Amino acid sequence: MLDEPVVLKTIKAGYKSLGSVICLNEEQIWISGETDIKCFDILSVLLKTIKTKSEEMPNDIAVYKDGALMYSD
Repeated sequence: MLDEPVVLKTIKAGYKSLGSVICLNEEQIWISGETDIKCFDILSVLLKTIKTKSEEMPNDIAVYKDGALMYSD
């Protein structure tokens, strides 16, 4: 474990209010905020955006072992 955290990458997701961040794999992450969930690669390229059905910020996000995204809102 590190004595101090190290920033490896900064991704500008475009949210005023950030919800959750979760790794899909070593090359992709999901970020939730406001009314949607976005998937980015490690180069900060937006790969996919999913709007929540409630049009509100998800309470939490998770990923199954097979890569399927789950969220609660």
